[in-house]
Amino acid sequence: QAVIVPPGDSEALRQAIDRVLSDDDFRRALAERGRRYAESLGESADLSLRVRDEAMRWWYSRRAA
Repeated sequence: QAVIVPPGDSEALRQAIDRVLSDDDFRRALAERGRRYAESLGESADLSLRVRDEAMRWWYSRRAA
């Protein structure tokens, strides 16, 4: 679903960008995996509620500490 490069590695970043721009099959597969992942998260309203719930859990755990 993503192209990951090591932080601070500008050469790896350049290579990753070049591959995404020049390799049609790689780009299509990457986009398809991203789409499937996004769909697996559910509807956007469901995702918004899950994000809100996690943020609230984090907030309350910080206040209790």
